[in-house]
Amino acid sequence: MAKVIELFTVERRLYSPDSIPWSALALPSAVQRLKERFKFTSFEQGNTPEGTAQIIWTGGEFARRDKVHPVLQLTLQPCIIEFQIGGTAEEADEFYGSLVSFISEVDPEKRLPESSQYALTYQTIAIAQLSVESGSLFSRELLDYLRDVVKPALQLPDAEADIVWQQLSWSVKYREKTTDFVYRPKVLTIEPRAGSKATERLFYTVSPTDSKTHIALLEKLESTLSARAGS
Repeated sequence: MAKVIELFTVERRLYSPDSIPWSALALPSAVQRLKERFKFTSFEQGNTPEGTAQIIWTGGEFARRDKVHPVLQLTLQPCIIEFQIGGTAEEADEFYGSLVSFISEVDPEKRLPESSQYALTYQTIAIAQLSVESGSLFSRELLDYLRDVVKPALQLPDAEADIVWQQLSWSVKYREKTTDFVYRPKVLTIEPRAGSKATERLFYTVSPTDSKTHIALLEKLESTLSARAGS
């Protein structure tokens, strides 16, 4: 079974215009209060490359009962809330709830009703130890080709070439059923954890899903590759 060593969740919420009390949140006093509420080490106000106003806080934390979660980044725009937190999607939702409470304090008339939310997406990052060898991710034909054809062709007169798997990633694109908004492309990634030994079977994985789905996909990958290896 996949053993998750570390887990991060990126949550992005898109709202209808004027749902987020942007004018109140952009006030220097509110920016500073939010920085202090979640112990952010820094913040930056400016614009996106497209010219949209935004505030970015970094290096914060969220205390949840007896556990403290790092909040790597929080970005607010007039219609968008996006953040990355160390923890599951459920824990990210709890941080969002705490953030909504803060917004209600800043402007009691703006409570971000569910009806104002256009879309919610998750992206989770997991450092996981799998029970299968990395070579099982590839066909025997490809591995033989790399070893018997490619590797000899890469040798130098005074050096021997080794081919080491580095990245494996797909772009996930969405065809919306509405014209109200557009989902940005996401990535699906599995690659060796940088700096780890192959024998440790540690992988860096990214999935455009919540954390439960991400872990379920990893476990299904393990069972599929194990069954193939045993056939």
